[in-house]
Amino acid sequence: MTTPQLRVELEVQPEQITMANRKDAVVRMTVTNLGTTTKDFELSSSELRVDGALSRAWTMSLNNSGHPGTWRALPPNQRVTQGAAICEELFARPGEYTIELSVAGVAAPQVQVRVTP
Repeated sequence: MTTPQLRVELEVQPEQITMANRKDAVVRMTVTNLGTTTKDFELSSSELRVDGALSRAWTMSLNNSGHPGTWRALPPNQRVTQGAAICEELFARPGEYTIELSVAGVAAPQVQVRVTP
């Protein structure tokens, strides 16, 4: 088994989300190249899932925003971060949600999100 050449991190900020502040909340990924060569990890093909369902809002956000040069050519030991204010689309009502992100077959640790009324 080979060691993954990247680390994928996922966060949702702020930690306390209410129905009123969903529009300001951000889902953010950070990808770090752990390899020894510059790589294109095809970040635009990353998949965000909410309770197992693929998020089209995430995909649209990634494809409709500008990206630095490192987006397609990430040097060794460097990281790239991308955030999207898509929580209104992700969380339709108060409740508990499980968010999952994978990039190039590498999954970030799941994030649990609680949205209060």
